[in-house]
Amino acid sequence: MYFCRMNTQETILTQSFKLFLNEGYKEVSINKIIKKCDISKGAFYYHFETKEDLYQQVLNRFFFNYFNDADFIYDEKISFEEKLHHFIITFVTPYEELLTLTSRNDLIYYFRFLFQAAGQNQQIQYKVNKHFYKKGFYLSLLIKDEQIKNNIKSDIDPKILAKQLLSIIMGITILNGIYDATIIKSRLIESIELFVKQYIK
Repeated sequence: MYFCRMNTQETILTQSFKLFLNEGYKEVSINKIIKKCDISKGAFYYHFETKEDLYQQVLNRFFFNYFNDADFIYDEKISFEEKLHHFIITFVTPYEELLTLTSRNDLIYYFRFLFQAAGQNQQIQYKVNKHFYKKGFYLSLLIKDEQIKNNIKSDIDPKILAKQLLSIIMGITILNGIYDATIIKSRLIESIELFVKQYIK
């Protein structure tokens, strides 16, 4: 997803992301970013108006835009379980790529970075909620489709079941953030399979 040779703006975004991730927004100064990127102050302000502007663009690049690339499957030829497996893979894969980018083995600092941003800014909080709402909405469509096919019990509200599924997926991802993404993926699949068995006919 990233080029080996980055231009100045990409370098600032990537290095700032790593600094914000490891040290927190308040602790990272523009001077520290300039030193880390080995650029002039003029080069920084050519690409970003303020530190807040940079922070917003870092969030867009490494969360909102980054995670919107996930593909959803509506293929009628594959089972509900396979669609859920694909959902889990697309949910976790961006985290794997971020771990490679940041040379880390865990996701703890990434979640701290995201939640800190959401806690400080209502607009960011709204965008985070909207992002996960879209994933929940997709799951509810999958469940509703399976109910129409008579594969899942019809007396269950698909929106409620989708919220429960998404809560499990997010909870396991966060609680297992100390492990690498391969372990997280394995635990997600295992837990979702156990959960779904209760509702499949």
